[in-house]
Amino acid sequence: MGIAILLAILIGGGGLVHRMARERGRSGAAWTVLHVVAVLSASAVGLWLPALLPKDNLLLVAGSVVASIALPVVAAAAVLVLVTILAPLAARVRGDRFEMYRMSAGERAGETCALAFAPDALTLEGAERERIAWAVIACAQPDHECLRLEWRSTEGPMVALLVPTGESSAVRARAAEGLAKRIEGTLASRVGR
Repeated sequence: MGIAILLAILIGGGGLVHRMARERGRSGAAWTVLHVVAVLSASAVGLWLPALLPKDNLLLVAGSVVASIALPVVAAAAVLVLVTILAPLAARVRGDRFEMYRMSAGERAGETCALAFAPDALTLEGAERERIAWAVIACAQPDHECLRLEWRSTEGPMVALLVPTGESSAVRARAAEGLAKRIEGTLASRVGR
């Protein structure tokens, strides 16, 4: 029974940790390996814990109760610690080019495009190539699953809603959040905001 519970914690907790890591732009495989090591280490402690109890007749009964619940409780605690570490982590975006979908706006049809970071500008590469200098970008904000990018141009204020590619709504929302933070961080360091 204890092995079945341990396997359920390994598989279920591993899936949860893997998904949460991927949603935050972290390596799902690395966090899953960390999960397995943490659960197996905690399980070893859970197996060793009852051996610390005195071998008194009255405590022998208590020791068997502790032995039966220690393994799953300690293994589940290891999963809880990893989930607690992962939950507040902001999305991390790596690289300088990201596949996006640009939502339609006015007469402009929606299209797939790439958002590229360059030292002097952001570039939207779709049917047309649009270069946006860092100095004219007003803001970048996550908007549910979208990245809302606002800038000033000679034609007036411009807005683009960009949807990052991703396998789920949570992944896209985290990617939009990470891209917005990266753009705002770049603006703060370049333009002095």
